[in-house]
Amino acid sequence: QADNAMQLQTSIYALFLFTALAATDPATCQVRLLRDIGPGSLPAFGKDTPVVSTGSHVYFVPQLEAARELWVTDGSPAGTRRLRGFEEPQDITAVGTRLYFSATETSTGRELWVTDGSDAGTRRVTDLSRGPTDSIHEIYAAHRGMLFFAAYSTVKNRRQMSFWRSDGSAVGTIRLAKRAFGTTSQRGRWKSVSLGEHLYFHSYKAREPGELWRTDGSARGTRRVYRLSAPWTSIRPEIAWKGRVWCSVVAPAAEIWTSDGSTAGTKRFRGGHVEETSWIPSEDGDLYFAFAPSGVGRADQLWRTDGSLAGTRVVSKQVFPAHGVGGSGNRILFAGKSSAQPQRSAELYSSDGSSLGTKRVSTQVQLAPASGIARVGHGSLVAFQGIQGKAQSLWLSDGSATGTRPAIHPSRIPDLQLKTWGLARAGEHFVV
Repeated sequence: QADNAMQLQTSIYALFLFTALAATDPATCQVRLLRDIGPGSLPAFGKDTPVVSTGSHVYFVPQLEAARELWVTDGSPAGTRRLRGFEEPQDITAVGTRLYFSATETSTGRELWVTDGSDAGTRRVTDLSRGPTDSIHEIYAAHRGMLFFAAYSTVKNRRQMSFWRSDGSAVGTIRLAKRAFGTTSQRGRWKSVSLGEHLYFHSYKAREPGELWRTDGSARGTRRVYRLSAPWTSIRPEIAWKGRVWCSVVAPAAEIWTSDGSTAGTKRFRGGHVEETSWIPSEDGDLYFAFAPSGVGRADQLWRTDGSLAGTRVVSKQVFPAHGVGGSGNRILFAGKSSAQPQRSAELYSSDGSSLGTKRVSTQVQLAPASGIARVGHGSLVAFQGIQGKAQSLWLSDGSATGTRPAIHPSRIPDLQLKTWGLARAGEHFVV
């Protein structure tokens, strides 16, 4: 115990194992050191460290010395190791039980790779631009066992960026459209949602009207759903809910639109601006979001909808969600910020859809600026990065004040600050 405590104190940049799969009480959860990835004081993790789960394995890309490496863990020390054979992995994306990513080799440049977590199952999918020229621009999304991405290829002796999909085989990697839909200058602006057999996404080009598209993974099934009328506009899919795609539209004022996948069924729902990270569906059927009904300024009110215009109403004008998760029934737990003082740190709130039922869960902890809220296990627990005084650590909550506490109490391991850069499931455990 003493040796393990000392190891926890000195291995700041390490991987921890968090057992809470079937737990409903924070007191029953356990956290232990899995592996020290960056020995000594060498930083390995930060708020931008990618962490992705395929269910049985967790993949992550720590920054070690001058290189980024792809690691995998099955939740055991022996099963935590680096995958080799490539350099500078990017855009790690889970598709079923496999992980896709782009990586470089001297002979091929940046191409598409796939792994099942083993050395034998780690391979390059194909070389779209023959030779050392980079092909992959950005991996976009996963949908129904397929990966969608933008890549360069040579068409009639001309280098061109297009929209592609892959099933993990060279034969199953096909071009869907001769345009990339994203942007050649900036990464991370792509947004898509899955609904039924289709992946919905937006196309935005400067000076042109925004467009909503969808694809079923075939070239023939990749088509435009709707095109706005005015230039410099955008229609961005945010969430699939109750059989429709809910979109944020700027045309030029902010509006909410919905689509059933047809041109005629793509319509304006109502005016107003929704904070894009704030959509929270509850288990009982209502959708919550941070909203500015005027369409301008900060979305600093908590609203809910049952999918009808008559059933869309304000819940609270005193607090608004930055992000959150659905709880049991119609309740949600969210990172709430004060409408009057939005610059203050977020705190954990719960809401049952009423003004009186929207309350701060605990006065003892604030959420760290980069913290998300993640559902853990099969019970009602959520996990988040909490700040109490000057100490940061992993916190757990069942939605009550008495059930909100740090995963490791400071008295057990003094000086430990467990900063959760990622939380992902590996079999019967979670890796943080």
